[in-house]
Amino acid sequence: MEQSTYTTLSTHFQQCLENKSEKSITDCFDFMADVLNFSSAIITINTIQDESYYPFLKFNHSYTDSWVDTYINHQLPNIDPVSDKSPNSPAPFVWTECYQEKPSTDTQTLIAQVANDFKTKDCITVSIPTSNSSDAATLCSLAGVPPTHHKLTKEVLYLSLPIFSHVLQGVETAKPITLTKKEINVLQWATEGKTAWETGVIMALSEATIKYHLKVIFRKLKVSNKAQAIAFAMTKKMV
Repeated sequence: MEQSTYTTLSTHFQQCLENKSEKSITDCFDFMADVLNFSSAIITINTIQDESYYPFLKFNHSYTDSWVDTYINHQLPNIDPVSDKSPNSPAPFVWTECYQEKPSTDTQTLIAQVANDFKTKDCITVSIPTSNSSDAATLCSLAGVPPTHHKLTKEVLYLSLPIFSHVLQGVETAKPITLTKKEINVLQWATEGKTAWETGVIMALSEATIKYHLKVIFRKLKVSNKAQAIAFAMTKKMV
């Protein structure tokens, strides 16, 4: 990468830290996409509870919503070798490296097929510990990276994720989330694996009322399903 490109990237990073906005992160990813030629970028948080992974969408630059929904709804984080490698790898890595380290299985084939269907192959991920949480990791993944750009992409990811994570934490702090006592109770029972019907029985409310509260919680937390809400709540120690 030319010196002028490094200088421009550094300027974007500096603006990110100064502005502390999602737009500044978007501008960074836009510039990085021009340099690294990746097709999609995303930042997530993986929270671990009872040996299960709960992914939470932190910032989506260009992954399709259908990919995010499919990955979560099929509980792929719990069978994806990338989830196991992420918290234990201090350096960025290519997804194919994970699959080569694991015996070939039907599970691996499924994940590879999903990645192929949604054009998220040749992905590189970097992971750092999530602030104020000992059981969560913040991940940034870039998909569609040409093999010729793997080395440079790893270097840029290693530098950029701590900055993005810091900025997103500031954005989140500036927008406090307030749940009612009842919503917190509903969320608590959800983290313990209770269905809407079971939670309704416990709280002496109808199943429809519990589902309504869950929808309100999703909207407040800016998530799309219960798995994401649980991951968010555990990361932020809300329950």
